Amino acid sequence: MNSAKRNRPADRWWADTPHTAVRPSPGGNQYGSRRGPRGARPGLLDREYYWYYGYDRCRSAGTAPRVRRSGGSLMDGWLLPLSIALIGMTGTLFAPLLTQRLVGRVQSEQFERQERMAEGQWQREQRAAELDVRRACYVAAMAGYRRYRIELMNFLWLTHKAQEAGAAGGGAGERAGERAAGRADLEAARQAMHLAFAEAQLVGSEAVVAELDATAERLAGAFYRMLRLDEGDPVPDGTFEAIKEDLLGLGERWRGMRAVMRADLGTDARLQRGR
Repeated sequence: MNSAKRNRPADRWWADTPHTAVRPSPGGNQYGSRRGPRGARPGLLDREYYWYYGYDRCRSAGTAPRVRRSGGSLMDGWLLPLSIALIGMTGTLFAPLLTQRLVGRVQSEQFERQERMAEGQWQREQRAAELDVRRACYVAAMAGYRRYRIELMNFLWLTHKAQEAGAAGGGAGERAGERAAGRADLEAARQAMHLAFAEAQLVGSEAVVAELDATAERLAGAFYRMLRLDEGDPVPDGTFEAIKEDLLGLGERWRGMRAVMRADLGTDARLQRGR
Protein backbone atom coordinates (compact mmCIF):
# COMPACT_ATOMS: atom_id res chain seq x y z
CA MET A 1 0.00 0.00 0.00
CA ASN A 2 1.46 3.43 -0.97
CA SER A 3 1.96 6.31 1.41
CA ALA A 4 -1.07 8.23 0.14
CA LYS A 5 -3.37 5.41 1.01
CA ARG A 6 -1.57 4.77 4.27
CA ASN A 7 -1.87 8.41 5.41
CA ARG A 8 -5.53 8.74 4.35
CA PRO A 9 -7.95 9.38 7.27
CA ALA A 10 -9.53 6.30 8.75
CA ASP A 11 -13.05 7.46 7.90
CA ARG A 12 -12.08 7.30 4.22
CA TRP A 13 -11.49 3.55 4.29
CA TRP A 14 -14.53 2.96 2.11
CA ALA A 15 -12.85 4.55 -0.90
CA ASP A 16 -10.31 1.70 -0.98
CA THR A 17 -12.95 -1.00 -1.18
CA PRO A 18 -13.73 -1.83 -4.82
CA HIS A 19 -17.30 -2.89 -4.16
CA THR A 20 -18.27 0.16 -2.08
CA ALA A 21 -18.94 3.60 -3.47
CA VAL A 22 -20.63 5.55 -0.70
CA ARG A 23 -19.66 6.97 2.64
CA PRO A 24 -21.26 5.39 5.72
CA SER A 25 -23.82 7.36 7.65
CA PRO A 26 -22.57 9.49 10.56
CA GLY A 27 -22.23 7.66 13.81
CA GLY A 28 -22.18 4.25 12.20
CA ASN A 29 -21.50 2.31 9.04
CA GLN A 30 -23.79 1.95 6.07
CA TYR A 31 -25.70 -0.88 7.77
CA GLY A 32 -26.80 1.07 10.84
CA SER A 33 -24.32 -0.49 13.26
CA ARG A 34 -21.63 1.42 15.18
CA ARG A 35 -18.09 1.21 13.92
CA GLY A 36 -15.37 -0.17 16.03
CA PRO A 37 -12.18 1.73 16.85
CA ARG A 38 -11.23 4.49 14.46
CA GLY A 39 -9.70 3.07 11.38
CA ALA A 40 -11.28 -0.41 11.77
CA ARG A 41 -12.97 -1.82 8.74
CA PRO A 42 -16.24 -3.75 8.78
CA GLY A 43 -16.08 -7.48 8.69
CA LEU A 44 -16.58 -9.63 5.67
CA LEU A 45 -20.21 -10.25 6.50
CA ASP A 46 -20.94 -6.50 6.70
CA ARG A 47 -19.19 -5.83 3.42
CA GLU A 48 -21.01 -8.66 1.71
CA TYR A 49 -24.30 -7.38 3.05
CA TYR A 50 -23.51 -3.93 1.70
CA TRP A 51 -22.38 -5.42 -1.57
CA TYR A 52 -25.58 -7.38 -2.21
CA TYR A 53 -28.15 -5.00 -0.81
CA GLY A 54 -26.67 -1.53 -1.16
CA TYR A 55 -24.09 -1.22 -3.80
CA ASP A 56 -26.13 -1.78 -6.94
CA ARG A 57 -28.98 0.40 -5.78
CA CYS A 58 -26.74 3.22 -4.59
CA ARG A 59 -24.61 3.13 -7.68
CA SER A 60 -27.67 3.56 -9.88
CA ALA A 61 -29.11 6.34 -7.68
CA GLY A 62 -25.82 8.02 -6.85
CA THR A 63 -26.57 8.06 -3.12
CA ALA A 64 -25.45 6.17 -0.08
CA PRO A 65 -27.76 3.50 1.30
CA ARG A 66 -29.53 4.49 4.47
CA VAL A 67 -30.25 1.50 6.65
CA ARG A 68 -32.39 2.42 9.63
CA ARG A 69 -31.01 1.29 12.89
CA SER A 70 -33.24 -0.87 14.98
CA GLY A 71 -34.32 0.61 18.27
CA GLY A 72 -34.33 -2.80 19.97
CA SER A 73 -36.81 -5.68 20.10
CA LEU A 74 -39.93 -5.61 22.24
CA MET A 75 -38.54 -8.28 24.50
CA ASP A 76 -35.15 -6.52 24.88
CA GLY A 77 -36.44 -3.72 27.08
CA TRP A 78 -38.68 -3.27 30.08
CA LEU A 79 -41.73 -4.85 28.40
CA LEU A 80 -40.32 -8.37 28.76
CA PRO A 81 -40.51 -8.61 32.57
CA LEU A 82 -43.84 -6.78 32.51
CA SER A 83 -45.27 -9.31 30.06
CA ILE A 84 -43.98 -12.20 32.13
CA ALA A 85 -45.48 -10.68 35.26
CA LEU A 86 -48.85 -10.15 33.56
CA ILE A 87 -48.90 -13.71 32.27
CA GLY A 88 -48.03 -15.09 35.68
CA MET A 89 -50.61 -12.93 37.44
CA THR A 90 -53.29 -13.90 34.94
CA GLY A 91 -52.52 -17.58 35.42
CA THR A 92 -52.59 -17.16 39.19
CA LEU A 93 -55.96 -15.41 39.07
CA PHE A 94 -57.65 -17.75 36.61
CA ALA A 95 -56.17 -21.01 37.90
CA PRO A 96 -58.72 -21.40 40.75
CA LEU A 97 -61.60 -20.62 38.40
CA LEU A 98 -60.44 -23.12 35.81
CA THR A 99 -59.74 -25.71 38.48
CA GLN A 100 -63.18 -25.21 40.00
CA ARG A 101 -64.80 -25.49 36.59
CA LEU A 102 -62.93 -28.69 35.77
CA VAL A 103 -63.77 -30.16 39.17
CA GLY A 104 -67.42 -29.20 38.69
CA ARG A 105 -67.49 -30.83 35.28
CA VAL A 106 -65.92 -34.02 36.61
CA GLN A 107 -68.35 -34.12 39.52
CA SER A 108 -71.27 -33.52 37.15
CA GLU A 109 -70.15 -36.38 34.91
CA GLN A 110 -69.74 -38.65 37.92
CA PHE A 111 -73.19 -37.69 39.20
CA GLU A 112 -74.75 -38.37 35.79
CA ARG A 113 -72.98 -41.72 35.58
CA GLN A 114 -74.14 -42.68 39.06
CA GLU A 115 -77.65 -41.52 38.20
CA ARG A 116 -77.68 -43.67 35.07
CA MET A 117 -76.40 -46.64 37.04
CA ALA A 118 -79.05 -46.10 39.71
CA GLU A 119 -81.73 -45.74 37.04
CA GLY A 120 -80.61 -48.95 35.36
CA GLN A 121 -80.53 -50.77 38.69
CA TRP A 122 -84.02 -49.49 39.55
CA GLN A 123 -85.36 -50.60 36.18
CA ARG A 124 -83.87 -54.07 36.60
CA GLU A 125 -85.36 -54.36 40.07
CA GLN A 126 -88.69 -53.07 38.77
CA ARG A 127 -88.73 -55.63 35.95
CA ALA A 128 -87.81 -58.38 38.40
CA ALA A 129 -90.60 -57.30 40.76
CA GLU A 130 -93.13 -57.17 37.93
CA LEU A 131 -92.01 -60.59 36.76
CA ASP A 132 -92.49 -61.99 40.26
CA VAL A 133 -95.99 -60.49 40.47
CA ARG A 134 -96.98 -61.92 37.10
CA ARG A 135 -95.55 -65.31 38.00
CA ALA A 136 -97.52 -65.39 41.25
CA CYS A 137 -100.73 -64.36 39.47
CA TYR A 138 -100.25 -66.96 36.75
CA VAL A 139 -99.59 -69.68 39.33
CA ALA A 140 -102.74 -68.72 41.23
CA ALA A 141 -104.79 -68.65 38.01
CA MET A 142 -103.59 -72.08 36.91
CA ALA A 143 -104.14 -73.56 40.37
CA GLY A 144 -107.61 -72.02 40.58
CA TYR A 145 -108.49 -73.27 37.14
CA ARG A 146 -107.45 -76.84 37.93
CA ARG A 147 -109.33 -76.85 41.23
CA TYR A 148 -112.49 -75.49 39.62
CA ARG A 149 -112.32 -78.05 36.81
CA ILE A 150 -111.93 -80.89 39.34
CA GLU A 151 -114.90 -79.61 41.36
CA LEU A 152 -116.98 -79.41 38.18
CA MET A 153 -116.22 -83.03 37.38
CA ASN A 154 -116.97 -84.09 40.98
CA PHE A 155 -120.30 -82.29 41.00
CA LEU A 156 -121.16 -83.71 37.58
CA TRP A 157 -120.50 -87.20 38.91
CA LEU A 158 -122.63 -86.54 42.03
CA THR A 159 -125.46 -85.24 39.87
CA HIS A 160 -125.29 -88.28 37.64
CA LYS A 161 -125.33 -90.65 40.64
CA ALA A 162 -128.27 -88.82 42.19
CA GLN A 163 -130.24 -89.08 38.96
CA GLU A 164 -129.48 -92.79 38.71
CA ALA A 165 -130.50 -93.32 42.35
CA GLY A 166 -133.73 -91.40 41.78
CA ALA A 167 -134.49 -93.46 38.73
CA ALA A 168 -133.82 -96.65 40.74
CA GLY A 169 -136.03 -95.39 43.60
CA GLY A 170 -133.54 -95.58 46.51
CA GLY A 171 -130.83 -93.57 48.39
CA ALA A 172 -132.23 -90.16 47.44
CA GLY A 173 -131.65 -88.62 50.92
CA GLU A 174 -128.01 -89.69 51.12
CA ARG A 175 -127.31 -88.46 47.60
CA ALA A 176 -128.95 -85.12 48.36
CA GLY A 177 -126.48 -84.45 51.21
CA GLU A 178 -123.53 -85.29 49.03
CA ARG A 179 -124.85 -83.04 46.28
CA ALA A 180 -125.22 -80.12 48.73
CA ALA A 181 -121.63 -80.52 49.97
CA GLY A 182 -120.38 -80.85 46.41
CA ARG A 183 -122.30 -77.74 45.39
CA ALA A 184 -120.67 -75.73 48.22
CA ASP A 185 -117.19 -76.91 47.24
CA LEU A 186 -117.94 -76.07 43.62
CA GLU A 187 -119.04 -72.54 44.47
CA ALA A 188 -115.94 -71.91 46.60
CA ALA A 189 -113.67 -73.13 43.80
CA ARG A 190 -115.57 -71.00 41.31
CA GLN A 191 -115.12 -67.82 43.38
CA ALA A 192 -111.40 -68.53 43.92
CA MET A 193 -110.90 -69.09 40.19
CA HIS A 194 -112.66 -65.84 39.31
CA LEU A 195 -110.43 -63.92 41.73
CA ALA A 196 -107.24 -65.53 40.42
CA PHE A 197 -108.25 -64.92 36.81
CA ALA A 198 -109.05 -61.27 37.56
CA GLU A 199 -105.60 -60.69 39.11
CA ALA A 200 -103.86 -62.39 36.20
CA GLN A 201 -105.82 -60.31 33.69
CA LEU A 202 -104.59 -57.09 35.33
CA VAL A 203 -100.88 -57.89 35.00
CA GLY A 204 -100.80 -60.35 32.10
CA SER A 205 -100.01 -59.69 28.47
CA GLU A 206 -102.62 -59.49 25.73
CA ALA A 207 -102.03 -63.11 24.76
CA VAL A 208 -102.50 -64.30 28.34
CA VAL A 209 -105.63 -62.19 28.81
CA ALA A 210 -107.15 -63.57 25.61
CA GLU A 211 -106.38 -67.12 26.73
CA LEU A 212 -107.90 -66.51 30.16
CA ASP A 213 -111.05 -65.02 28.65
CA ALA A 214 -111.55 -67.98 26.32
CA THR A 215 -110.97 -70.47 29.15
CA ALA A 216 -113.34 -68.67 31.51
CA GLU A 217 -116.01 -68.64 28.80
CA ARG A 218 -115.79 -72.41 28.30
CA LEU A 219 -115.88 -73.02 32.06
CA ALA A 220 -118.93 -70.80 32.41
CA GLY A 221 -120.70 -72.74 29.66
CA ALA A 222 -119.93 -76.07 31.34
CA PHE A 223 -121.14 -74.75 34.70
CA TYR A 224 -124.43 -73.51 33.23
CA ARG A 225 -125.19 -76.83 31.50
CA MET A 226 -124.33 -78.71 34.69
CA LEU A 227 -126.78 -76.62 36.73
CA ARG A 228 -129.49 -77.27 34.19
CA LEU A 229 -128.73 -80.98 34.38
CA ASP A 230 -128.83 -80.90 38.21
CA GLU A 231 -132.23 -79.19 38.12
CA GLY A 232 -133.60 -81.86 35.78
CA ASP A 233 -133.97 -79.50 32.80
CA PRO A 234 -130.90 -80.15 30.65
CA VAL A 235 -130.15 -78.20 27.50
CA PRO A 236 -129.95 -80.07 24.17
CA ASP A 237 -126.17 -80.55 24.49
CA GLY A 238 -126.23 -80.76 28.30
CA THR A 239 -126.25 -84.48 28.84
CA PHE A 240 -123.87 -86.18 31.23
CA GLU A 241 -121.71 -87.56 28.42
CA ALA A 242 -121.55 -84.21 26.57
CA ILE A 243 -120.57 -82.26 29.67
CA LYS A 244 -118.02 -84.91 30.62
CA GLU A 245 -116.47 -84.75 27.16
CA ASP A 246 -116.30 -80.95 27.37
CA LEU A 247 -114.59 -81.03 30.78
CA LEU A 248 -112.03 -83.56 29.57
CA GLY A 249 -111.33 -81.31 26.59
CA LEU A 250 -110.60 -78.45 28.97
CA GLY A 251 -107.43 -80.32 29.95
CA GLU A 252 -105.95 -79.49 26.54
CA ARG A 253 -107.08 -75.92 27.06
CA TRP A 254 -105.12 -75.81 30.30
CA ARG A 255 -101.93 -76.95 28.56
CA GLY A 256 -102.33 -74.24 25.92
CA MET A 257 -102.84 -71.59 28.61
CA ARG A 258 -99.75 -72.80 30.45
CA ALA A 259 -97.63 -72.50 27.29
CA VAL A 260 -98.81 -68.91 26.73
CA MET A 261 -97.98 -67.97 30.32
CA ARG A 262 -94.52 -69.53 30.11
CA ALA A 263 -93.81 -67.61 26.92
CA ASP A 264 -94.93 -64.36 28.57
CA LEU A 265 -92.61 -64.97 31.52
CA GLY A 266 -89.72 -65.81 29.19
CA THR A 267 -89.15 -69.18 30.82
CA ASP A 268 -88.33 -70.99 27.59
CA ALA A 269 -85.91 -68.25 26.48
CA ARG A 270 -84.06 -68.36 29.80
CA LEU A 271 -83.82 -72.12 29.59
CA GLN A 272 -82.38 -71.85 26.08
CA ARG A 273 -79.77 -69.33 27.27
CA GLY A 274 -78.92 -71.60 30.20
CA ARG A 275 -78.10 -74.42 27.84
